[in-house]
Amino acid sequence: MLYQEQFQSMRPMQSPIEEHVVPPPPTGRSGKGSCSASAIPEDDMDDGSPCLLYILEEDEMVLVARGTEFRSATVCHGMQLLEDEVKVSVDEMIMPDASVPLSTEEIFTVEQAYKSFITWPKFLVKPVSDPSV
Repeated sequence: MLYQEQFQSMRPMQSPIEEHVVPPPPTGRSGKGSCSASAIPEDDMDDGSPCLLYILEEDEMVLVARGTEFRSATVCHGMQLLEDEVKVSVDEMIMPDASVPLSTEEIFTVEQAYKSFITWPKFLVKPVSDPSV
């Protein structure tokens, strides 16, 4: 049995998190003062950093894609991230047919995850010091 299948079977089923839509402020006023704070937690999509995405095959880490990780994100597609998961986007495919470690109802392969956000195990995401690597 592949590690991904074992890892997926250990992951508890989660219920979707209710996503809140904040209406735009009235015209002419920003609604933001020096003391205003958002009442709804948001994912900071400006904190993305280049990363390498791996899978495990027979206890060996195999590079399958380059992407962007969003370490401060707490939700991905309405699902609360577990402590050992991180939100990533797949920006470049290296092995398009490789299975992603945490599949969804719609995404099973790296190719299907291309240009999408997906949850990935933290230990299989490595930083890239030089984005051109």
